Order: sequence, then structure tokens, then C-alpha cells
Amino acid sequence: MRTFMRGAILALAGLMVGACSQPGSTAATEHDGVPPAAQVTVLMREVAPSEHMAGITTLPWKGGTIALFDPPFVQTRDIALINLVNDASGQPALTARFTDEAAPRIEQATKARVGRQVALTVDDRVITVANIAGWFGHSMQFSGEGRAETLDLYREITGQAPPVAH
Repeated sequence: MRTFMRGAILALAGLMVGACSQPGSTAATEHDGVPPAAQVTVLMREVAPSEHMAGITTLPWKGGTIALFDPPFVQTRDIALINLVNDASGQPALTARFTDEAAPRIEQATKARVGRQVALTVDDRVITVANIAGWFGHSMQFSGEGRAETLDLYREITGQAPPVAH
């Protein structure tokens, strides 16, 4: 059985990387999903302890900046499909399913980062920062701060309107 990530929410913004789960275990209705839009950039990188290190990117976040190691260990091309689902509490969430080629690499990368902070970004905008509690490789779940922001993230990442059921 696979081990999956439970993202810890950092208190300041309430954005989160949620529970990564096996396909079918989400308390949700899923459609087939759509690939990310060609023009969008989705990345996941480990948070660096300092902006003054080699090989990092700094981005605005919560009124300051956050330093992120390069290269990212998840990239847009690693994502096969984005699904809009309902999480265990009934709130909208996005599930990113990774390609078969990317899954083993992402699994190894997350195993090496258990206990460390990572940031998920969309077009150089930090969506969330979370601690990796367990490794994952086939999918991950995340959401915005509330229903409206999660639906907006779906539109931004896929270039399509969310399915009507959400």
C-alpha cells in the first residue's frame, strides 16, 4: 500500500496542501480530469533556510519573501490531470495526478524531504507552504483558501471552467 502526504497548514494564510490519497479514496465526485493549460507553470520546491544561498528562487509571500531551492521536484509537465473533487470535509479541492514517468521520481524526491517544508506555486505565485509528512508519487491534493479561491485555481491551472457540480 502506498504512503501518502498529509500537508500541515501553516497558520498565516490558511492555504493548504491536503491529504494525498489513492485514486478513489477521496470523499468526492471526480470527473476524468483535464491536463494543465499549456501556458501555466505549476512547481513544487523545497523551502530554503535563507535567501542568501546559491541555487534558490525568491518569491513574494505573506508580505515578505520566501526562498525556494531549484530545481523544482514537481513541474507542470509531471501533471497528467487536474481533477476538481470534494475533500473529506466536503469542500472543493484539486487533485493533481502525476504521469507514470514522473511518479517514481516524485516519490523519491518526497521520501528525501519528509519533515521538510515545500512550496507549491502557480505562475510564480505561492499557493501554499506545507511540511511533507509522508512521501507521495502518484497524486497530491491541494486547495485555495475557501471555495471561491479553489475554483479560481482550477480555472487558472486548467484554463477551463470548473465542472458544474462544484
